[in-house]
Amino acid sequence: MKYHDTMQTSEISRKLMSSNSCSASSAELARHINHARQKNTLITSLLGQPWSNNESPISSLGQLASLLEPDCAFDVDELTADALAWAVEKACRECTHGLGTVMLGFSSRKSSSIHLKAHVVRTVTGVLKSYKSFLTAHYAGKGHNVSVVLRCNEPLGLNMVVGHEQFNIDMTTLHNDYRSSSPLERASLLCRLHDRLATMKDFPNELRLALTSIAQKGVLVESTLASEILTEHGYPTVPSYVHMNRLGAQKSNVTKPKRGSADLFEDRIDVDTYCLYELVHPAYAQQPVVMAEMLTKHLEASAKESSISVDVGSGPGTNLLMLLELLTGIEVEAVEPSPAAYVHLLENTVNHPNVDPVNMDFLQYAPKGDRPLDFIMSTGASHHFSTLAFIAKANELLPKSGLFVVADEFLPEFATRKDRNIALIRHHLSYMMPLLGHISEVSREKLEHKESSFVELFEEVVPVAKALADRGDGYVAELLCRRLLIEAENFNLKQVVSQPLLAFYRLQLLELQACVAGMDYEVEQKTHAKHFCQMAIAQGFELVEHRRVYGTYGYDTMGGGTHIMCFRKI
Repeated sequence: MKYHDTMQTSEISRKLMSSNSCSASSAELARHINHARQKNTLITSLLGQPWSNNESPISSLGQLASLLEPDCAFDVDELTADALAWAVEKACRECTHGLGTVMLGFSSRKSSSIHLKAHVVRTVTGVLKSYKSFLTAHYAGKGHNVSVVLRCNEPLGLNMVVGHEQFNIDMTTLHNDYRSSSPLERASLLCRLHDRLATMKDFPNELRLALTSIAQKGVLVESTLASEILTEHGYPTVPSYVHMNRLGAQKSNVTKPKRGSADLFEDRIDVDTYCLYELVHPAYAQQPVVMAEMLTKHLEASAKESSISVDVGSGPGTNLLMLLELLTGIEVEAVEPSPAAYVHLLENTVNHPNVDPVNMDFLQYAPKGDRPLDFIMSTGASHHFSTLAFIAKANELLPKSGLFVVADEFLPEFATRKDRNIALIRHHLSYMMPLLGHISEVSREKLEHKESSFVELFEEVVPVAKALADRGDGYVAELLCRRLLIEAENFNLKQVVSQPLLAFYRLQLLELQACVAGMDYEVEQKTHAKHFCQMAIAQGFELVEHRRVYGTYGYDTMGGGTHIMCFRKI
């Protein structure tokens, strides 16, 4: 077996000249050179035109995924079963000891393609038994090359970011507390439960049944929270508002401009699909809950019962609807510049007289009333335009002591474009990876052919792209993401899925669109959390509370992921 780092042909040539490589056999040297040439050929194909119709895009991308140089490569023909299991065990230890993801490559010149994959799956599955739920394996490739990407699950991963105090789970107490609580208290209880379950080995069946009932019958925020808890613990669940199409029933019918022709959300993101499936995004419903908790804690006493506010970049209004379930005494001007998103915003808030939708750029906005604003809030929108101008405008509109609450995704800290692009890929794919595997290979056979192929495409390629980015091979990871987007969009799937769990894969396409748009720095222009705080402080705000509710990279509270920040104007 041979352990090696990612490298281009020239780098392999230099390695072959080093003293460590001189003892390698001629067969090993030939394999290194052939692998490098093959990799460069595959990379070149990524930059070319789409594959011909008689060559399946899944086979081509799957082949690429299985042939790209792994962290550890094994020739199955040369290893005994015990030796192969021990090699996988070592990789598992590397993964759980801090690497996060490890890509293994398996090849065989003797085994049939079906036998090779079955042998690999059997070996990896056997080793993973001792790791219980701490590791997940993702498989890619067909033929005589199979890749396996190992990734850490919670709580060894980065998403175990506890924002609430821990508590013991007693079903009787939970049931009584839930029934007697206010909407905000119930939602907060679900968030605390989410944090607590991340460190528990068992998932009580009684609790699963209770959460399933909430997911099916609860109000929007509670249904979404319950669904996320169930999904994270092996019971993939889609909120009833998604599969009953209770949001986004109306199409925007807004003509999508060419990419780069404007700076609107719909230039790069499918807004109609976003409105349907955004609820299954990890930590989505935790944002309005934490925002409501912060507002309740930090608003002036006179504003807690009745407050005037502005929601910046409301999008389809889903997060705003959740917040209104938790805080009923607020009046909101919902400012949304996107014509496509504004159609959905109007539809979703039609029964909310305390919401006044405004189709306008926030930087051109002026409040309608004479009463000073109590707070300005924004969820997932601060990175869609000039963040510095956004903060400056908020400071201009707020009176002294007014609150500025921002929930958004932030990248790991970066200083160069290269670092930012790698951070982008790691960040977006960290939201995508946990959504894989929710439709088994057996279940795929019951889907429409296009939907089944769409699922397989993401199952094979996303883990490899994530592993490449994690080890710093940003160039190939970027090419892979860009090509995956081209192939995925070419499926032209119907907007409404044939079965609810496909929502997880439709969200993956949206996340991929955002990732590639971020590489092009169009519409998606994320910064990192430390820098956002510094920009706000420089504009005359003080940070009064901050939480990271989902981590994509880094254990520090200012690492990549979903953050909620509450500032006060000084």
